[in-house]
Amino acid sequence: MSVFKNPPCVLDSGKRDPTIEETLKAAGFDPNLCIQCGTCTASCPSGRWTAMRTREVMRKAAFSIEVVLSDPDIWLCTTCYQCYDRCPRDLQVTDAIIALRNLASARGFISDKHRKTVDLLHKTGHAVPINDRIRKIRKELGLPELPPTVYCYPEELEKLGKTLFQLPPRPEDHDEEEER
Repeated sequence: MSVFKNPPCVLDSGKRDPTIEETLKAAGFDPNLCIQCGTCTASCPSGRWTAMRTREVMRKAAFSIEVVLSDPDIWLCTTCYQCYDRCPRDLQVTDAIIALRNLASARGFISDKHRKTVDLLHKTGHAVPINDRIRKIRKELGLPELPPTVYCYPEELEKLGKTLFQLPPRPEDHDEEEER
């Protein structure tokens, strides 16, 4: 068992995922053009307060290493586009991170917090549910108790529930696979 929470990334050509490179290129990020200068990391406001290192994420992605999809750092991007604005190669780093998130989601690499948010959206139509206190305040202000969101249209919520709220199962934990 590794003593590292996130062990260093080892470049193993046998574990490359060509879908990652295709996804990056479709998002406007050509991995062959990134010079790993670190400008994206230096520009990142999220990186000032978290472990987010944009350059490291893009390096893993550039080598098409699937571990990038389970990396929690891809969810720390605030989509401020500062990395894109300052990239000396004009690479669309932010769009690449969004594309990586979409691919990660499709493969089940979704944090428990994000899964809970999707569950709340499914049940209530709101990422932050409207509680009784909020309903009362809205009523006192002359507003409907619920804002006009999908929750007010149960038939639409049911339609969305059949596709939008169906998250893929969590992938097997990589550590469990190695122990077997």
